[in-house]
Amino acid sequence: MLTTIKIFLSLIVPGAGPMFANRYWAGSLVPLLGLGWVILLCTTRLITFRYGLCLLLIGLASIHLFTFLNALKHINAVANVKALTHFFVLTAVNLVIIVGSHTYKAHIFGFAFYHIPSVSMQPTLIPGDIVLVDTWHYKTNPPHVGDVIVFKSGDNKPILVKRITRTQQLSTNAEFELFVEGDNALRSIDSRSFGWVSSNNLIGKVDFVWFNFYTSDRILKNRLTK
Repeated sequence: MLTTIKIFLSLIVPGAGPMFANRYWAGSLVPLLGLGWVILLCTTRLITFRYGLCLLLIGLASIHLFTFLNALKHINAVANVKALTHFFVLTAVNLVIIVGSHTYKAHIFGFAFYHIPSVSMQPTLIPGDIVLVDTWHYKTNPPHVGDVIVFKSGDNKPILVKRITRTQQLSTNAEFELFVEGDNALRSIDSRSFGWVSSNNLIGKVDFVWFNFYTSDRILKNRLTK
């Protein structure tokens, strides 16, 4: 029974297997290796490509699976108080990394996921789409006509996704004003209603659709042109 519990916990907590086998350093390295893999793909911007995201997930799964299978050889080792203490510390570290990475991924890693709730961008984006947004793109690149963007529509107002159809640069600084419209013009509230949008309100550029909650034919769709 105890072995079954250890196997179960090792499956759901990265690095727990080596901890239960009294291999503390190996267990401690697992979340750090995972974090390092995420940082590598994000700093190289591979994460902004659809297969880069697959590479990220495969890499994390491989690290976890390798350490889990390796730890199975020693899973029957007696887990002492020190091993249990390390396990709880490891669980806390994993939670901090997961919650922190999710909360601050747009700033630290340069990407974020957004859910498309409306039909305003059909047929390019449809309700239920989960899109990956490059939140670093406009730090080094100016906005261009045709870009599909996520932006703040104002204080205490919803975050929107639209396509840039016109741009104009203010002469006094590097700020742009953007005229944005939904691809589904008859069902979109956009710059035709609320006017130009400041580039300071940009969150990022939509790179591709990760998946859709309601249909399977949208997985890793990256054709965002009209």
